[in-house]
Amino acid sequence: MMLVSLNPNIPRYFIEGYLGTDQLGYFAAITYIMVAGNTVVNALGQSASPRLAKLYADRRVDEYKRLLFRLVIVGIGLGVAGITLVVLVGEYILSLLYSPEYADYNHIFIIVMISAAIGFVSSFLGYSMTAARVFKVQPIINGIVTLTSLVVSFFLIPSKGLEGAGYTLIMVSFIQLLGHAIINLHIIRKAR
Repeated sequence: MMLVSLNPNIPRYFIEGYLGTDQLGYFAAITYIMVAGNTVVNALGQSASPRLAKLYADRRVDEYKRLLFRLVIVGIGLGVAGITLVVLVGEYILSLLYSPEYADYNHIFIIVMISAAIGFVSSFLGYSMTAARVFKVQPIINGIVTLTSLVVSFFLIPSKGLEGAGYTLIMVSFIQLLGHAIINLHIIRKAR
């Protein structure tokens, strides 16, 4: 949990150190909007977890896979809807929620939303790992994700600014998704 809590803050430390608190304020405000999507994903993941756990424990692998597949499709759908919304009316959303000068950062908002979309799918895969009681590998995945965040932040944020921070979030989400997908494939093979 420490790594999970630390991970989203790593780019913020680099932003503050290299770009200053003004840029950190813009970035923090934009990334905070992802909380709405994460709230929906977490509610769905937590409500599906007991059923996933029961299906896995009963070795009803096909039903487990179907439920997991539906969750992944929901994650993809939420992500695509979020990206589409931000592309179409992101400037308006930022102006409405914060102030008109935030609209200039809509390109960052789009990048952050792409990261969130990947994260939605990854979260559902994470819930399935927990439901299958696969715990030991999770700190390893989170450690790799944290190390990736540190390295990518170090290279991209000083040179690319807030775009670099957004790309860092995408890379981190992708690495986490990849780790969760590999473990889920192993879980399903093992259950058979």
